[in-house]
Amino acid sequence: IINPIFINYSNNDFLNDPNLFAISSVDNNVWVGSRTKGILVYNQSNGPVKELNETNGFPNHINTLVYNENKIYAGTNNGIIIIDPITFKKVGKPLIPGIDTKSIIIFTDGTIAAGTAGEGLIIIGINGDIISFNEKNGFIHNYVHSLLVDKSNRLWVGTGNGLAYLNMLNKKMTVIDNTQLCNSYVGCLSQDKFSNIWFSTDRCLMRYDGMKFEKFDRMNGLVSNTLYLVKCDSKNNIWV
Repeated sequence: IINPIFINYSNNDFLNDPNLFAISSVDNNVWVGSRTKGILVYNQSNGPVKELNETNGFPNHINTLVYNENKIYAGTNNGIIIIDPITFKKVGKPLIPGIDTKSIIIFTDGTIAAGTAGEGLIIIGINGDIISFNEKNGFIHNYVHSLLVDKSNRLWVGTGNGLAYLNMLNKKMTVIDNTQLCNSYVGCLSQDKFSNIWFSTDRCLMRYDGMKFEKFDRMNGLVSNTLYLVKCDSKNNIWV
């Protein structure tokens, strides 16, 4: 193939690892997280820059990477660590240690929302105060798979047992009636330019327009009803 669209990195042991579930970018460097090998910082021109793993004090299990305000936030199976992307050193103490953190949202005021595997949704305030939503205090599920901040600054929470959203001003949680969903597993969330909320399940794709829920499945042309990712792009295409 002449001028292929994709470049294959199979000659790099780290980038060829089948357990890569996190990626972020800082300037010309790409940060890649593995669930078995830690983090690789890769420069597209010069190749590998730095590996961060158990040999130099970092965890090997990375679930998500988020770049915000000149820091990398890494969600691990043992909480959240914050990394300076210039010095490659940890910043401060780990947040929510001992908790398997799958997804991270950082608000403009510095508040952090963490979706976890087993401990529900955790909100970390700028002063370090913590608010938890889990089955012990009446939340719908302890496994949070996806998070989304919509244009109204509501935090949408996709779980293994349905969908909810949190009003960030008063911290009031609203749970969506599961009978409106084609399936209660909500794996991924995205919002289009018309403010519709799209989310994936393992039975259909769903859209919420602020008033009603509508499902899309193989009857509408999808090749499968089992969906893992959904993303709305700048041209308002919905990628599934």
